Amino acid sequence: MKQDETLSYSRLITRTKYFQEKSLELEKELIFVKDHLHLVETKMEELQYENDAKRASLETKEGKIKEFEKEVNKAHLKIEALEEERRKLIGELERTKAEIDKEQKSTTDLKMKLEAVEKKYQGAVSEGRIKNYEKLLTSMQNDINEKEVQIQQFKTKIKDYERRMKYRTPSDVKDTETSESTDKLNALAYLNYSIIVNDKKSFIIRGDLQITNKGMSSLKNPVVCFRFRPAETAIIKGQILTVEQAETRGATNGTQWTFMDSDWMSKARERGEIWVSPLGDVSISPGNKIGIENFQIPLRTEIHEPFIVEGFVYFYEQDYKIKTSNQIAISY
Repeated sequence: MKQDETLSYSRLITRTKYFQEKSLELEKELIFVKDHLHLVETKMEELQYENDAKRASLETKEGKIKEFEKEVNKAHLKIEALEEERRKLIGELERTKAEIDKEQKSTTDLKMKLEAVEKKYQGAVSEGRIKNYEKLLTSMQNDINEKEVQIQQFKTKIKDYERRMKYRTPSDVKDTETSESTDKLNALAYLNYSIIVNDKKSFIIRGDLQITNKGMSSLKNPVVCFRFRPAETAIIKGQILTVEQAETRGATNGTQWTFMDSDWMSKARERGEIWVSPLGDVSISPGNKIGIENFQIPLRTEIHEPFIVEGFVYFYEQDYKIKTSNQIAISY
């Protein structure tokens, strides 16, 4: 009996040790599993964070793609509008050329008639017939002179149209994918002026219009518009060339400005606007500036309402425009 009890006790001790060792192994495995589980959870959190970041990046890119598509649509609409304006200008140019051809043909017919009359009346001795012949010649010569004046006017119109088309042709409009971002374009324009009183009835405004490139990209070929109120006060003097002077003027140092219309004065009085552009290509590098210097605006006190001059600068090639930060304003 004692031997059996001793054996049972020994088994119990052995089993206890076995179970303790097994428990220790299981506890180790449990710790290992917990550590592994912690690593898996950490990895899942990292993957979730990366997934959220990628989703946010994707949403941002989708927003940019939508904005880009809007810009592309705007560019296409602008190109269509410019193409339509170009077609109108070309149509008007062709009509003007057709009128010139018609007038030249009419002038040729008159010259042929004149030659026929000269042959017909060659050898006429009657004083009365000679006087009638001279009157006819004078009348026909006047007609020829009028036709030549009209032809010259039409040629002047063609020059104006060609000059305007230089700044409005859609070939200058670049595709949105390759065009320069307007975020890089930044310019400042302002007016410096002083008033010189001649007498109680008149005075002169002397001034400069300065254009400074404050952006990161060069600005090309600015076109300046002076807008006058009232419209009938629109006149500007200074070192600005007419179209005829610009055609005969050679290269000069610095930027030379020219009126964009040959009959700029009459058009200025009608529209209240005077348009000027550089003679030749101009590029304003970042940090540099150019200006229309020492212009004069004569004004008489017969105008009994506020006098205002505003300035606008257009860069058609880059689809960028600004207004001067100040204006000339006189009230009396």
